[in-house]
Order: sequence, then structure tokens, then C-alpha cells
Amino acid sequence: MVKLFRRYLVVKVALIVLVAVVLGFSVSAAVSARMQLKTMDRLHRNSASLLAKGIAAGVRNAMLTGNGIAVRELLADTKERIQHADVKIFTHEGEEVFGPKEEAPAPDAIDPTVKKTLDLAKFHMDPDGRSLYPLKNEKRCVSCHDNGATRGVLRIQMEGAKVTLDGTPEARHALSRITKEGFIQVMTAKHDDALDDYFEELAERTPGLTGVAVYDTEGEVFFGDQELPLTAEEVAQALKPGEPIELVRDDVFYRLYPLENEPRCQGCHEDGEPMRGAIAMGLVPDDFEHCHTVFQAASTSLGHVMMSGLGRLGVGFLNQVAKSGVASGLTLHDPDGRLVHDAFAEPEVPPQVHKAMATQTEVVHTVVNGEDESMVFIDPMLNEPQCQTCHGMDNEVRGAIAITLNTSQAAREREALTEQSVMYASGTVFLVALLLVFWLRMTVILPVRTIGTAADQIGNGDLDVQVAVGSDDEVGRLADRINDMVAGLRQKIELSKFVSQATVDQVESSGGTVHREGERRQLTVLFSDIRGFTAFSETREPEEVVAMLNSYLQVQSEVVIARGGDIDKFVGDELMARFSGPDHAGRATLAAVEMVEAVARLNDEQGLSGDERIHIGVGLNSGEMILGAMGSEQRMDFTVIGDAVNLGARLCSVAARGEVITSKGSRDLTEDDGSLIFEAREPVQVKGKSEPIQIFEVTRRESA
Repeated sequence: MVKLFRRYLVVKVALIVLVAVVLGFSVSAAVSARMQLKTMDRLHRNSASLLAKGIAAGVRNAMLTGNGIAVRELLADTKERIQHADVKIFTHEGEEVFGPKEEAPAPDAIDPTVKKTLDLAKFHMDPDGRSLYPLKNEKRCVSCHDNGATRGVLRIQMEGAKVTLDGTPEARHALSRITKEGFIQVMTAKHDDALDDYFEELAERTPGLTGVAVYDTEGEVFFGDQELPLTAEEVAQALKPGEPIELVRDDVFYRLYPLENEPRCQGCHEDGEPMRGAIAMGLVPDDFEHCHTVFQAASTSLGHVMMSGLGRLGVGFLNQVAKSGVASGLTLHDPDGRLVHDAFAEPEVPPQVHKAMATQTEVVHTVVNGEDESMVFIDPMLNEPQCQTCHGMDNEVRGAIAITLNTSQAAREREALTEQSVMYASGTVFLVALLLVFWLRMTVILPVRTIGTAADQIGNGDLDVQVAVGSDDEVGRLADRINDMVAGLRQKIELSKFVSQATVDQVESSGGTVHREGERRQLTVLFSDIRGFTAFSETREPEEVVAMLNSYLQVQSEVVIARGGDIDKFVGDELMARFSGPDHAGRATLAAVEMVEAVARLNDEQGLSGDERIHIGVGLNSGEMILGAMGSEQRMDFTVIGDAVNLGARLCSVAARGEVITSKGSRDLTEDDGSLIFEAREPVQVKGKSEPIQIFEVTRRESA
């Protein structure tokens, strides 16, 4: 086991992970707390959901009684007993109903026109042309309203209305529609016993309305005025589905509306009957008193609708008055000056309420406000059969109930449990991390860092590095490979000193396989030979000779490399270099002159004088040569051959001590910048050439 641990890094990592897993069991308490947290949250949600459903069921049952006051009392009692709960009910149009009354406004905060009407308890018209009518607090109203002269104010805006109360058919239709809607609202509330009184009072109070009667399907007057001068045939015509009928007798317009068996009427009437009767009204347009007629029709109908105990039907009736087109503004205010309802206002529906009614599914969401958290349950109230008596069948959804439960305490408990779990988990993670860091540092990080430091030194050219890692695992074996690599690099660098750079480049570019072949190239060759070397070596020890030769070849090589040349080979005391690329002849010529100068400086540095000074002769030639690998399969040399090469060697032999001799070809190819002097010499006859060769001695021009 110890051997495996020392040899394999994976064993070390596996052991670390095993230790971390063992330590992980220490966080089981935190995991358990997390599970308890989820369970607690689920139980809270379930309890809140059951509570919400229970409240919703109670509200539904109270609404089935048909008594809006009972519903309001139930909501108030629920909020009082369950202090962390809030219940809101919305109509299918998104308007909140049965909400708590706002605090009565201060006298100076009440609309001045409304306040004036309440104070005077009589009709009033404000500067904007709106008519304000006090709603008298009659004896029949005191059961719901406190003692006082008025039970509210009805404000009507006539200017800009779609329909003007004059003698037009639209005006007659609008007034008839208000009367018809009042009848339907009272019938919906199952207070048909009050219809006779309602119709009689409506005809007495409303200018231009002479009487109202409802006929059953047999054509007999069932409610209202028994004296309307309508024949049985005329009534029978109105007992058929279709548009209203209008008749004129003695300047009185009689409008008859067929009463079809609408969905909201099927709570009392059989749904198989197409008709439930007809309603007829007598109208005298000349007696219409514009806003007063509207007010009397609306207020009288509103009073009887409110007497039925369904406040929402009263609001619905005012909405129908607004839809009739006789008013451009219609608001109802209570005795304290509060706005009870604006028939022309568009309710702002909360998005989640709209979603619940649109999808007909329960919506549950959480609302966070600072440190407070609430869970909101929105349940759509479907228009079930038992609800259609009041709501009819026109809508699949009759509204929504939103129950908000304050879950801040549960949230705080969850937060405390979460903090404890986080603390336990953090402590465990810290300990595990500490162990991982320490162990990995000792077994992986430090050895890898040692290898990294060695790699940096190798990158900086230091090949004397030796990586020491005292393990036999993957990291140790990596260190051994790096040591082998460094040794190989040292060998390669040492071997590269014995060949030209072109040879190295050729090997690298060929992927390690060099073929014996050549190519023709335009190049310049440079030959340099130490003059008097044989005589010098005869009087010196071999070690001294080699040291001298190396120092003089070194300074010449540095010049060649600096000018972009490549050392082809050393032959004893002779140096051969070649230049290629742009201005190869010019660079080779400058290198030759600088080599002579470098040798002279080296003589000065070594304190040599007279015959002891070392001199070189340099020959240059440019032309077409063959460049390639030449030799046997076992030993090759990457060099140049050709007549141009031979001529360069011959010119080196011609050069005297400290001279640079170049051919005319090199002279012509050199880009002369004025720094060199080319002095023509007598043509020379060289071996291999039938004609003498024109040559030039090259020197550096002295600066002025």
C-alpha cells in the first residue's frame, strides 16, 4: 500500500477524497436541517392553503345567501379572528368588492361639491356642469344606513353624453333601458314582491315616464300598471324574441321589450322556455327633464335594488346606467363623502388575479416586502349552477377570492434554520478545504512548483538544471523526464556547434530525415585564412595553439553571424561562410572588412606587436552555387559546391595579410552606401580559369 501511495498520484487523490467523504458525514446535521426546512415550508404552505380554502368556502356560502351585508360581516369577522390573514374579493371585471371602508375623510378633504350637497341635502350643480342629487335617507333605508338626512350623493355628468334626453328614439331607448335594468336587478334579488311598489314609485318620480307593466307569457299584466292602453295583439307581438316595439298613442310612446329567458333569469324560470314575458313603458318625451329624469330613474331604481340586500347589484345597475349613454360621468358617494363607485372608471386588475381568472386555476405566489413575507392564494370563483341565480350564465368565472396570509414568522424560522445549516456546512467545507490544501501542497503543489521553476530556468537558457523530486509517482516520473530532456538539449546544443545553422534548419524542416540532394542558389561565399599560422604553431605548445586559434575564429564567427551569414565549416585555421537573402554580397563584404578589424582589435587586447600579431586574408565571390546535403549515408555535410565556391577560395589565397579581396561579381552586387572603397587590382590568373580574373581590394572609407 505504501509503495502504491508513493508511486501513483491517483492513489493520493483517492485517499484525499476518501478523507473528505468521511468528513462529509459531519454535515449530516446540516443536511437533516435542510430537509426539515423543506418539510416545514411544505407544511406551512399546506396549512395556509387549507386555511385559505376554508375561508373561501365560507365566503361562497355567505354569498349564496344573496345578502351582501352578510358577506361583508363575514370578511370583517374573519380578519378580526385571523389577524395574519387578509381576504379580498374581485368581480369578473377585476374590481375589488366588499373591501373595508377607508377612514372617513376630513371635512376639508371632501370634494367641495359633494360636501355642499351633503350639507344642504338638496340638488346642486357644480361649476363643471355636473348635477349632484342627495339620496334621501328614507325610513326603509335606516335599517342599513345611520340616521341622517341623506344616505349619499349621486353625481351625474350630462355634458358630452352619447345620448341626449330629447324626443329621439335613442333617448326613449336609453330611459327604457334604465327601467328595464332596474327591473332585472330586483328580480335577480328575488324581491319580485316589491315590483309593484317599484314601478308605481318610478312612474311618479321620473319626469316623462307614465307607467311600467310586466306581462307574463300569456299576455296578462303580472306586475305594474294595469291600465296601459295596449291590445292583446300588440302584447303578443312583444312576447316573441326580437327587437323592441314602439307604439304611439295620444303623444305617448309605448316601448315594449321582449324578455327573453336569459341565463341570469334561469334561476327562477325554466331553461326550456324561450321567453319569460315582456315589459312595457309609457314615455312622454316632451316631459323629459334631462338630468333630473336620469337622476329620478336611477335613484329610484337604485333604492329598490339596494333594498334587496345586494349592494353589488346596485353597483351593477349603475354600470348599466352608464352603458345606456345618457351620462358621461356617474359617481356614487356615501354620507361621509367617500367615493363608493365610479361607473366610468376602469378597475386596475392585479396581474395574478387576472391570471387566476383567465386560466381558471388557483394561483399561489409569495410576496416579500423587506422583512415581511406573505403567501397569497388566489382562487377563481367559477360560475357554478347555484351562483347563476344572481350572476347569470354570461361568464364562466364570476370573480376571484384572494387570501393573503402573513408568513413572516415562518420565514424567520426558516432563515434561522438556514443560517445554522450554512454555518455547519461552512465549517465542514473549511476543514475539508484546509486538509485538501495542506495535503495537495505537500504531495502535488510543491513538486510541481519545483518542476515549474526548473522549466523557467530552462526557458532562460540554463541547461545545468537538475529537478529533484523525491517520489516515484507521476510527478516524480515527470521530473525524471524533464531531467532526460535537459540532458538531450545539452547534447543537441553541443552537437549543433559542429554543424552550420543551415544544417540544423534543414534537419528541423525535413522532420529529421535529410536526403542527399541539392539546389542551385545565388549566394556569396567568404573564405578567411590566418596568415603565418603554420610558423606560429611550430613554436607553441598545442594547447596554446588551440586557444589562440579558437579566440581568433570566435571573433570572426561573431562578425559573420551579426551580418546574417552562416558558418559553413572550419578547416584548420580557415573559416568558410556563406551569405544568402537580400544584399547577400553587400553583407558579406561588410563582414569581411569587420573581420579584419576584429582580428586587429584582438591583437591589441592581447598586447601583441610586430611579428607576433596575427593577420587574416579574406576572399569573397558571388554567383550560382549548389547548396545541399552531400556525403555518405553515414556522414553528410550540408555545404555549397561549384565553380563560384572554388573562385572564392582562390581569392582568399590571393589576399595578403589584412586584405579583403573580392571578385567583380560581388562588387557589382554590393549595394554601395559610400562606406566602402573598392580599389581595382591587377587581374590574377587562378587555377581552373583560362582568363585572368578582375579583383578588387576592399577597405573602409575613413570618416571625415
